[in-house]
Amino acid sequence: MKSILIKAALIAFAVTPMIAAADDDEHGVRTFQSANMANIANGMPFTPANGAAFLTRSKNGLQARVMLADLNPGHAYTIWWFIFNQPEHCSTHPCTPGADFGPGDAAGYHAAGVIAAGDMAGGGVANVSFETGDDGPPAGAFVVPGTPAAGLKHNHGLKAEVHFLMIDHGVPTAGFPNVPGSWAFELTHPLPPGTHDVRAAAFMAP
Repeated sequence: MKSILIKAALIAFAVTPMIAAADDDEHGVRTFQSANMANIANGMPFTPANGAAFLTRSKNGLQARVMLADLNPGHAYTIWWFIFNQPEHCSTHPCTPGADFGPGDAAGYHAAGVIAAGDMAGGGVANVSFETGDDGPPAGAFVVPGTPAAGLKHNHGLKAEVHFLMIDHGVPTAGFPNVPGSWAFELTHPLPPGTHDVRAAAFMAP
């Protein structure tokens, strides 16, 4: 998993998110960003994926959406948060997962799991929403080893650099024990190094 995360580091692809800000009387300022997804498993140069990601920020919350149209139907996919609470201390911009986990005061944890649906033409699609706040991941969620922060720091929703990572787990085995290779396990845990289908998006602080 660690090597996959480090590849995600190279998310220095030309992400130029579109940003819009709005003043919400009840929740304060919120911002909306969008970015195209990229295939990153094979390193640089990254190639475009057929999909996009959205991120809506508030002072203490992140709401996200990932939409892809080039997946493998019936495969299990996991999505992961990588939140750099102090991106100004990172060695690169965007931050480098692994190398900048410490300086960037990063958090990494499970965001969502999804099974790609068929698109009636032999391809696979997914459209999944997920969110997190300054209370961090729920108890029991898988947390990426080596990330020092427990989650989004208080009052850092508009300051943090945020990455999404999406990993293809293939078709798990049906069965009741929640063990590696089963659906429940594969939809909530990372894969070992060598995964060949990884997509990502990065959002700089607005």
